[in-house]
Amino acid sequence: VAVDSPEEDARRYARSIASELIEIHLHAAPDVLTARGGARDGVEFEAPVQPELRIDTGRLSLDEAGAEVIAWLQEWSSQS
Repeated sequence: VAVDSPEEDARRYARSIASELIEIHLHAAPDVLTARGGARDGVEFEAPVQPELRIDTGRLSLDEAGAEVIAWLQEWSSQS
């Protein structure tokens, strides 16, 4: 399930009720988001404190970012 939650408190609450939660933080610099037309004016986003995976989508293509997620999930599932 993809959840867009700009507040750390909401993400912390989700962790408290989920038996397994993997937090993946997709990050891009504000200028990159603006160029993509995706900046959220007026909405303050609190970056996750300790996500399991952080991906800089400003420097990676969609395919590269997806490959990082898949590789991480494969590694995680093999250790579970």
